[in-house]
Amino acid sequence: MNPNWDKEQFLAYVLLYAAFADLELNPVEEEYIEEKVGKEEYADVKAEFTADTDKDRAYKIIAYSQGEEFDNEYVQMVLNDMDDLFLADGDYTHWEKAIKRALMRLMNI
Repeated sequence: MNPNWDKEQFLAYVLLYAAFADLELNPVEEEYIEEKVGKEEYADVKAEFTADTDKDRAYKIIAYSQGEEFDNEYVQMVLNDMDDLFLADGDYTHWEKAIKRALMRLMNI
């Protein structure tokens, strides 16, 4: 399972994974991701994300991360975007912090 994404699609997928930390995607989070990657890109990635199981999602993030060399600037952008996403609804929950740590491990950063 090796997704053929570009970095924007990967960002959208990671942010969707992060947004589902509390098992729901609220409109504020959805709008934030859409603004980051564009409506069409978001719709395509969301359709893929929705069709995947949680196990598939983790494997795709790992597979893409292993095939990419992330520079420090990109890594920092992804981490900042996750923080902004989590703060978008005004509440950075324990679950969101745990998902961020899990994503960092999945991405090997």
